Order: sequence, then C-alpha cells, then structure tokens
Amino acid sequence: MTWTFYSNKKATQRLKGYLLGTAIIDKTLNYTYQYTNENSITLRTEKGEIIHYNVYINGNYMKLGNEESGYFDLIKK
Repeated sequence: MTWTFYSNKKATQRLKGYLLGTAIIDKTLNYTYQYTNENSITLRTEKGEIIHYNVYINGNYMKLGNEESGYFDLIKK
C-alpha cells in the first residue's frame, strides 16, 4: 500500500497485491485532505465520505489511522 500526499490538498491511496508473482489487485482511491490540527487529518473520498485519522510524524515516519480502522505505518521514500 502506498499513500501519496500532494501540496494541492489531494491524496491517493494505492493498493497493489500479488499472489505467486501475479498481480491480483491494483486499486487507487483518491481523496482531498485537510489538517484539522497538528495531530489529525480529515480525508474526503470522491463520493463525499469523510474519514478522520490521527497522524503522527517523526522524520520520515508517519503513523496514520484511528482506533476503528487501524493504523498505517508509513515511511517516506
């Protein structure tokens, strides 16, 4: 899974899955986002669904998520 956050307040989440070397899923979801404070972010899907995530950044490491959905541990490339 790859998250990309752009400076124009848009973000993408791309999920690529493989089974025995063959791609079985390649799906990209698009969002707009807004930081609501230094430790949280609000994402809006293309269908208008709103998702609130906690966000913790330390150097190139980001933890993104919430108790309900779980957390993503991300590393900046």
